[in-house]
Amino acid sequence: GNDIVNYEQGKTIISKINPWSLQLCKKKAEKLHQELMDAGYVNVAQSKYITSFLSYL
Repeated sequence: GNDIVNYEQGKTIISKINPWSLQLCKKKAEKLHQELMDAGYVNVAQSKYITSFLSYL
């Protein structure tokens, strides 16, 4: 379906980006995610979604 097409396009785009800068982005995103959770801005459901999204990077 459409998700597979989007996923494949996403993989292609990600592979063109410098992997090192991607890791840097991931670290920043994880840090921000932790700060948002600590501050109570992110609920558990949102947190799970963000975590699963970050795991794709």
